[in-house]
Amino acid sequence: MLPADSRDRIAVALIALLVVLTPAVVLTLTLSFLTVTGDIAAGQLTPLELLELYLLDLALLLVVGYLLYRLLMRLVVHDLSASLDALEGDESDDSSE
Repeated sequence: MLPADSRDRIAVALIALLVVLTPAVVLTLTLSFLTVTGDIAAGQLTPLELLELYLLDLALLLVVGYLLYRLLMRLVVHDLSASLDALEGDESDDSSE
């Protein structure tokens, strides 16, 4: 069994790998789709254009990830605290009977 510190480092490394590799996978899928539909030929893109597509995919991933993070934090902070308050109110009503 790994110590907690090692597990945290592994989790951080996996997250970093996902952040780096996900745009590359999306880029590969995009280029595959464009090649199959005939909208682009394999030799038409320069390395600079591929880098630009990768950076756009990375930016899109980061924006979506941040929005998802904000949404989840909002739900957890507001809805969870309201639910806990409601549960505390129910417990105090049950104990008074």
